[in-house]
Formats: sequence, structure tokens, C-alpha cells
Amino acid sequence: MPFPSGVTLCAVHIPEPTDHQGDNATVRVTVEPSHMLVHQESGVALAKIDREIKATESGDIVFNLPHDQPGFVDKRGNTIRGWSYKLTIIIQGSGKSDMTVKTFQLPVGVNLMHPLLIVDGPPIATVITPGPTVTSVGGLTGVVTAEQIAAILPAPSAAIGYDTDGVPYLI
Repeated sequence: MPFPSGVTLCAVHIPEPTDHQGDNATVRVTVEPSHMLVHQESGVALAKIDREIKATESGDIVFNLPHDQPGFVDKRGNTIRGWSYKLTIIIQGSGKSDMTVKTFQLPVGVNLMHPLLIVDGPPIATVITPGPTVTSVGGLTGVVTAEQIAAILPAPSAAIGYDTDGVPYLI
């Protein structure tokens, strides 16, 4: 499936891997965004990538990732900017594998990135902007919580889930 319309991308490039004897090596790549990203306009969620990526005709590994750009929200609908990616690269040569982990950000304007050349270090902080507070729904007023909304909706149309920080959200 293609990326949603209007999403700008950066090509991630890993040169053709070889072992120390000059023989071809295989590459397994895992790409994990720092937050679950949902394209606000289309509702498309960007899932974690974990697969062997095939080389191009030149032998290089090339794939696209979205830039850090407006139009994405987290799983609770909060606007999110400043996200990063954690890229794990496992290169399997003749009987031995080597793993490299890189954390990086892709600001708009970066069109080509070579992850093996990135100096290790932490990314800058993510910026999350909370969505508007619900102040009136179903006869409830004031700051309305997910638990209150779930209590007034008929079962089983509402359930409460909890994220990794223990914050409730409606399912």
C-alpha cells in the first residue's frame, strides 16, 4: 500500500553488504518509530517494519520512511512532532552476523539518508500537543474522562484500553 497522499518521504540507503571475503551478505531490517504514528487525514497507521529487505539491481538496500512532518497524531489523537526512528540492521555474512542499532530523526528536506554513517547519540525530544479536552458529552460536563464515557455507552460498543503509561483510552 502506498503512503497517504501528501506525505513526504526520505530514501534510506544501505550499500550492498559483503562479508570480509567479498561474498554477498543478507540484511534484515527492523524500523520502529518512537511513537505509533497515524496519518490524521487518512487514518492510516504506520506499522513497525520487521523483515528482510531485498536489494535493488545494484545490490543496495533502499526503502522509504516518512519525514517528521505535520499531519500525524499518536494513538490518542494528539498531534505529534519530533518523532524518531530506531533502525536495527542485522547483516548476515558467511556464518556470522553483525548487528547495528541507530536512532535518528528525518526532518523534511532530507531526501537521502545512509544509516550506517550516523553517529550514535540520542534524538531530540518529541513534541506532543494534546487534543482538545472534552467538556460536555452525553449529559456529562466539566472534564469528561474515558471511564465516564464508557459508563454511559451501551455495552459492548465501548471498552477502555490502557497504553504503556497506564493512560486510559476508548477502544
